[in-house]
Amino acid sequence: AACREYGDGTLVSLDVREGRVQLAGWEEESVLPVEALARQLAALGVETFIYTDTGRDGTLAGPDLDGACSLAQAAGRPVLVAGGFGRLTEVEAAAAREAEGIAGVILGRALYAGTISLAEAIKIGERSESDAG
Repeated sequence: AACREYGDGTLVSLDVREGRVQLAGWEEESVLPVEALARQLAALGVETFIYTDTGRDGTLAGPDLDGACSLAQAAGRPVLVAGGFGRLTEVEAAAAREAEGIAGVILGRALYAGTISLAEAIKIGERSESDAG
């Protein structure tokens, strides 16, 4: 119903651990692999996904770019990546994978901890957009 009402504005966030969607505040695990669920949701009209690796969220240990790209390719939709970003080089690595479906990053703890500068991350995004255009 949300896809019909909001159309292009429909975005779904998937919390993932070891390839499986996490439910109920990360307390339960879906039996369905994230790629299969993403395909079903895309068929219903979801336009964009947020991919959060719950095992990396808040750790500054690096994002799961491979998992995010796998979701993007399975669904044929752009993906925003969250969870684990701790260094600017990781933001650069995500920007370099735009052709594989990564549309952007979500930064949280890295900004709070000061390990990534928001201004520098924005510059990377702007460079990526100008390179694509």
